[in-house]
Amino acid sequence: MADNKVYTSEEVKKIAPGYRGKPQNFDPTKVGKRNERKNPTPKEDRKQTRPGPSSPELPPPTKPQRAPTSQRNESIISEAIFGVDVSVTEIAPRQEFSASYNRIVDVSLETYQNLRADEKQLDRILMKEEMAYYATSLLWMRLLDIKAKEGSVSLTSEEKAIRKATADEHFNVPQPMYSMLSEAGNFTDKMGKETRHQIPTLPITVVQGMGGYHAAAINADTHNLFEEVPSLGIAGDMLMALARADVEPVPNFRIGLPANAVVTANLVGNTVPIGPRRPEIIQRLAGYGITAEHFQEYTAGTRFNLKYIKSLSDIVGKFETFRIEKVSFKAMTLNGGETQVIISRPKETTEPETWNARSVQTSSSSTSSTATMGAAFCFGFQTYKEDGPGEERAATTLNWSCLRGTGQTPWQMPDAWYENRNSRRNLPEGVGTERFRAISLRQDYQLDNTVRRMIKTTR
Repeated sequence: MADNKVYTSEEVKKIAPGYRGKPQNFDPTKVGKRNERKNPTPKEDRKQTRPGPSSPELPPPTKPQRAPTSQRNESIISEAIFGVDVSVTEIAPRQEFSASYNRIVDVSLETYQNLRADEKQLDRILMKEEMAYYATSLLWMRLLDIKAKEGSVSLTSEEKAIRKATADEHFNVPQPMYSMLSEAGNFTDKMGKETRHQIPTLPITVVQGMGGYHAAAINADTHNLFEEVPSLGIAGDMLMALARADVEPVPNFRIGLPANAVVTANLVGNTVPIGPRRPEIIQRLAGYGITAEHFQEYTAGTRFNLKYIKSLSDIVGKFETFRIEKVSFKAMTLNGGETQVIISRPKETTEPETWNARSVQTSSSSTSSTATMGAAFCFGFQTYKEDGPGEERAATTLNWSCLRGTGQTPWQMPDAWYENRNSRRNLPEGVGTERFRAISLRQDYQLDNTVRRMIKTTR
């Protein structure tokens, strides 16, 4: 039978060239079946899948290659894995700084003077003393709001009453005044450290039946407050003098003074001389309980007259010279501006001007913008009190002291008074470091130029 035939080697090669067994075991019926089960690929394809290249070209990759990663220029430490086990806390968790606010009165007076060109009968509507009182009231609303939001110090009963009464009120504020008010607050530097604004206590001392003073007397312990922080007591005394019938009234500042001493223009809020007044002004003041002998208060001892302040807001809201900001202090942020920590140092000792009108040079711990540096000339939050011209202390301190001697035996400033004049310049290390500075400019001229740039009416 053909099935039992034994094939020779030559016959096997012809029938199955790939056969590798013994010729006597060759079975032609099984040729190709094993290869079909193991690898159905034709013989030519099998040759190409053997190890090693069968041609000069490499086989295509079995997995697609990803595009190469682009170079990273930022630090790899930004990856979150480095900070999984780390926590960071402040070395000094609570740092505070004080500031001078006396320039808010100057800003209000400069604002008032620039209203004259557009308001031909301004003296029938509003007086500069009223604008100064309004600015002082707005300042305390802002400071009390900051104090409440910080939450570190409890508000007094008087402070709570004022804040509650004004929380839902909106006040019309000219842009120059708003610019300074919005700068007050806590400051976070470029390194992320927050420094808190140290708010002074609302002045509520009553002297000779009138309240709103920092203290009953000006002395070595209190003079800095009377020179740097406007009080409603002094501003209220100016209004009461405004309500008098005298041609040239002199305000009655009821605070106690050393013997043979009188106040100077450096007593913040002292805006003498008082010019001629229209009867309409005196009548309007009387309508809100403000006369030469009486001052109606919302809260006793504060010299805060809420109805009168609202009326001033209504008057100011009608002016078109400056942009008017509708301000709700409750809605303002706790954070303030960098101008609070820019230092201003007098550079000229020959100017007999007040300490907030001298040539100063501003300096900062960081590369502040020119606008920020320029605003520091106007707002003077950290202006230092330094000697002016002269040989005697009475002359050299006249540019910043709120008192001067008078009479045959004039008052002489004590050493303690002189030495603590800059005690409220207490910027902590870091924000108080002086590493950058601007040119020297006159503070009063810079304020005038800046306020004039905010005028929006055609001149």
